[in-house]
Amino acid sequence: RPHTPLHYNPGPKRSGDCHIIVRFLKFKAWEEVLQAAREKGRVERQGKQISFFQDLSQDVIQRRKKFDGVKKRLREKNTHQDFLLRYVI
Repeated sequence: RPHTPLHYNPGPKRSGDCHIIVRFLKFKAWEEVLQAAREKGRVERQGKQISFFQDLSQDVIQRRKKFDGVKKRLREKNTHQDFLLRYVI
């Protein structure tokens, strides 16, 4: 179900872009949409780019921030850090 303000008026300085929140009834459907968006790269509708973001809790965001220094060092050493996030968080 997409949600957007009922009386959305972008005003003269805005390009007409607005945020739409979509809630999926099944998590698997959300995973499939996110995966398809990653594979496609740039997703557009009527010439406008559409961005997809995960809805993460504050707890997860804070836990990920704790590893910023570690991730930076791994990048400097050209090491793949994806495994670290999966197992620690």
